[in-house]
Amino acid sequence: MMHDELMVGHTRANFHIWPAGERKVDPAGELHETIIDRLKMPTVRNFTGFGPYRPKVLSEHPKAKGYYGNVTNQQTTISPAHS
Repeated sequence: MMHDELMVGHTRANFHIWPAGERKVDPAGELHETIIDRLKMPTVRNFTGFGPYRPKVLSEHPKAKGYYGNVTNQQTTISPAHS
């Protein structure tokens, strides 16, 4: 499951514990190979369901930005009975 540091809990009562902040990613910085692997996948498991792996902070990184072109940011939510 993809980590989300803004979410807490493992039930229907999941909630954000602090607001999202803008992180900066060095465009010259290295990306671990698993980042590219996740970007290539049509969907990944995240905290509340499945959806494309498209962290906003990577959208301008030279090795990642090609994956942001025509992706619809669809999210499928998993009901508690299926988690």
